[in-house]
Amino acid sequence: MAYLLFSGTAFLLMGIFISPNGLDLIPVSVLKQLRPLVYFGLGWVGFLYGFQLEWRYLRRIPSAWYITATGLFLLPAMGLLAGAWGVAVGLQHIQLISPDWILPLSGIAAILLAESCTAFVFWANRRYRFSGRHYRLACFVAAIDNFFPISCAALLFLFFPLKTMGLSPIPALMVEAMMGVAAGHVLHYLVRRVSDPLDVSTILFGAVFTLSGAAYLFHFSPLFVAMMAGLTFTNRTRRHSWFQQRLTPVEKPLYLMFMIVLPLYGFESGWAPLAAAIVLVTIKYLTKRMTLFATRRLHQAPGDFSRRGAFLLLPMSGIGPALLLEIRERFPAEWIGWASAILIFALLLGDWAGAAGVYQAARKKAK
Repeated sequence: MAYLLFSGTAFLLMGIFISPNGLDLIPVSVLKQLRPLVYFGLGWVGFLYGFQLEWRYLRRIPSAWYITATGLFLLPAMGLLAGAWGVAVGLQHIQLISPDWILPLSGIAAILLAESCTAFVFWANRRYRFSGRHYRLACFVAAIDNFFPISCAALLFLFFPLKTMGLSPIPALMVEAMMGVAAGHVLHYLVRRVSDPLDVSTILFGAVFTLSGAAYLFHFSPLFVAMMAGLTFTNRTRRHSWFQQRLTPVEKPLYLMFMIVLPLYGFESGWAPLAAAIVLVTIKYLTKRMTLFATRRLHQAPGDFSRRGAFLLLPMSGIGPALLLEIRERFPAEWIGWASAILIFALLLGDWAGAAGVYQAARKKAK
């Protein structure tokens, strides 16, 4: 219960309470006015994540951890893709969804549900006093695997009938990346001699707002473009710790905002999305556990860590709602309501199951 108050669960429930599925307190006109705020928030989250990818830190991480982190995203993602495909086919057979929705629903579920929540891993390690190399590995995995869904955001137009700037997919992807890299260099030039925190904040907020607007104008992903800008900026500046101290507190409120906003657009209710979420969360737990057990020689964790580690990596972060909001804005489609419902139920189930599983594992360890 303590983590559920600390996490975004309460904010997600608040969003459901005031959404069209609840009391319907927010009119459609207000949601339209929130679009600039959503895009700016997406850009800022992408920039903050890219800012964490400092090469001077990343090169000190053992290569085995990168291999493990990649496996802990890709293997569960493949399991979730197969599971979501089976669930979607079943829903189509009972005529709850259209046959055209099977592929996008399966792909989005695999991308959004495979990642983990850094805040939960840090909270569990601190609360239950978990320590050791393998628990530090769990922190690293949860922190780094947001790279995969954000990168997938840059590739979404490959699967949707939308031409970005009139370019074919590969040139558009290159322009998207170069736009972020160029913005990172410009931002470094603008702040390299500025020391006043208020002036730095003004420049950073203005730059990210402009970059998010440009991404929206050209039908690019604000998450990916801003991540490339943050990655470039963090590896150019010599004041990384100075900026990190001032930027990090902004991140959590943005994720909480996405937790509230996602349900406001409405989502499919009923037993079907809940059942789908239960199946997919179970698949995620099993595939995370099997991957941890299969890669134990790489990360040198004891065999019994795979169960605790799977529960640690079960909850999802706010990047899922952020990415789904971006998809809603860039590629509006009828299946978004179903994807939102599955993600919302999966977020709630992942938080509850993860917290309960870690608690049980900590009790057994204490005995």
